Amino acid sequence: RFAYDSRTWDETDIKICYLDEQHRQKDNALMRVLDSIRQDSVDEGIMGIINSRLCKNLPGPCQGAKLFTHNIDVDRINGQELGKIPGKSFVYNMRGSGTKNLVEILLKNCLAPERLVLKKGAQVMFVKNNFEEGYANGTMGRIIGFDKETRMPVVKTVRGKIVTAKPASWEMEEDGRIVAAIKQVPLRLAWAITVHKSQGMSLDAAEVDLGKTFEYGMGYVALSRVRSLSGLNITGMNEMALRIHPDVYEKDRQFVELSKAVLREFNGMSRQEISEKQRNFSGSFMKESEFPDFPGRKPPHAASGNPKITKTYSVDEARKEHAKAYMPWTGAEDEMLEKLFGEGKSVGELAKIFQRKEGAIRSRLGKLGIAEGA
Repeated sequence: RFAYDSRTWDETDIKICYLDEQHRQKDNALMRVLDSIRQDSVDEGIMGIINSRLCKNLPGPCQGAKLFTHNIDVDRINGQELGKIPGKSFVYNMRGSGTKNLVEILLKNCLAPERLVLKKGAQVMFVKNNFEEGYANGTMGRIIGFDKETRMPVVKTVRGKIVTAKPASWEMEEDGRIVAAIKQVPLRLAWAITVHKSQGMSLDAAEVDLGKTFEYGMGYVALSRVRSLSGLNITGMNEMALRIHPDVYEKDRQFVELSKAVLREFNGMSRQEISEKQRNFSGSFMKESEFPDFPGRKPPHAASGNPKITKTYSVDEARKEHAKAYMPWTGAEDEMLEKLFGEGKSVGELAKIFQRKEGAIRSRLGKLGIAEGA
């Protein structure tokens, strides 16, 4: 069942806002393909574009991850490729703490393996975002060595950045406290991964085998991982590969119409009315840091049915320190941000250059889907 089937969805006055900006892909042909799949309107022209990417050689030091629909194929490829590399193996075992069944849930959903075996020369992928270190979920690279003191793997990304991968945590919170956590080096072997595990990733290149597709939407997920057609090599397809769930298709059409209605509603408001609604909405959220007497816990009123409404920011105050705080980004700024980040500028340095908060820089990197900052 889907999110919109839940009782909570029916009971909540949700305003539908259909997003129409694309950040991962800027390739018009690929965007046409993805739009057609979503709209269940794949025709001969679209199939021609898709067929043009059958059995294509991909350039670059990392030839792109191989995406398969089944774990057995992924494990086979990764095992074979790692076995071809001579030299010492370095093993990293995941550690868990907290409530047992919750730890198991974290393990099931974590992209990092419980037992990670690496060698110098192994093709790997980061599976967690870390903007400060300069990588993101989907950043590809190769192991070029291991730190002499910590034994942590040193990765050279496809963009040439050198990163020492340090253990990261995945946590589950309940009522403001951590009830379960797992810790592992945020890497996985990346000669091959499953389509399911690739969700949320942005890849510069991928070899996709959809010959055993068994679920609606699986082909769309796989094809939408890459930034452009030039980074896509399709090695197999079946009849299910480009199909979407009929219920989702119908709901998507409803969302488009509902979004248009909301847009008409907003267009009928004055700028003052919109600003007031924005202030009320933003003011309903409170930062835990504002309650030093309650570290790691919700504010004392948060559990009540009538939470206190407190404004948490002032645009004027924010712009005294960051001149462009809360201002829209321009296309030129986006291009410059991607260029400087690719050259190794830290989030702190970028914040000073663009006169914005560090949080705004991280958010923009994510929205742009930059391989090393998405």
